Amino acid sequence: MFGYFTGAERLPAPDETNIFIESYSDGWTWVIPLHTGWTSIGFVVDSRKGQEEIRRLGLEAAYQEQISRSPNAAKMLRNATMVSGPKVIRDWSYLSTEVGGDGYALVGDAACFIDPLFSTGVHVALTAGVLGAAYVTTALKDPTMREPAARAYKELYYQHYGLFRELARLFMPPTARSTRTSGRCVASSVLKTTPRRAPPLSVPLQVSRRKAMSGS
Repeated sequence: MFGYFTGAERLPAPDETNIFIESYSDGWTWVIPLHTGWTSIGFVVDSRKGQEEIRRLGLEAAYQEQISRSPNAAKMLRNATMVSGPKVIRDWSYLSTEVGGDGYALVGDAACFIDPLFSTGVHVALTAGVLGAAYVTTALKDPTMREPAARAYKELYYQHYGLFRELARLFMPPTARSTRTSGRCVASSVLKTTPRRAPPLSVPLQVSRRKAMSGS
């Protein structure tokens, strides 16, 4: 559950633009100051318990109840006004079934999303930019390599996604976690498929990346 507020208090300087996270008995809270002057306030709770509470109290009352259980967040909101929300998102990650194909390559949030708790999405997006450049360079220079390079790109992307999703998963309430522990298995469980390895393709893909980066 999350919403947006104006007039929320921020952390003391020099941390006024930093994210504040608070844990409590039912989950954890984020307080994210935005450049617009708004503040995003959200709560990650057990899915089943959260839905039951929403059915019993209604969304707005359930959201206010979470605020009351987070004393520090509540203090930051004592003079604030909600301007948007509350809203509910039932999952904290997604992964596209394909990340590359004929005429396209997905990077960043277009390909996958992981809860931004640790800002891992920035790393994944930048890494995907490098991998995507290698994939596109390979496909353009050698059309016969388009499909193999797309498979290699997908494999590497899934590896990065799986590892960082696992990191975020460990921070979630127990019922929000997957029972799988391997990064690759986590990615596979989301897609209901097992990404295939393509070892012979890693070398030409890396070579193409070096050539692309050197401008040769």
